[in-house]
Amino acid sequence: MVFYIHTLNNRPAWFDGRQVVYAAKFGNANKLCRDLKQIRSEQRASAKWRGSRGLKDHDKYGYFRYEP
Repeated sequence: MVFYIHTLNNRPAWFDGRQVVYAAKFGNANKLCRDLKQIRSEQRASAKWRGSRGLKDHDKYGYFRYEP
């Protein structure tokens, strides 16, 4: 089975329910995503949330593919 992990500027990240944040910032383990559809949806939601608060969007969203 294949999973995906968010990245910001090629560093591990995760979706906290509002925005994609660096994983190390909050000391949490990465949360796995089940497919690319989920990754893209959460990245769009993050950009929309940040924009609605007048925050600059992150430089580069991405993902890593993970196969246990």
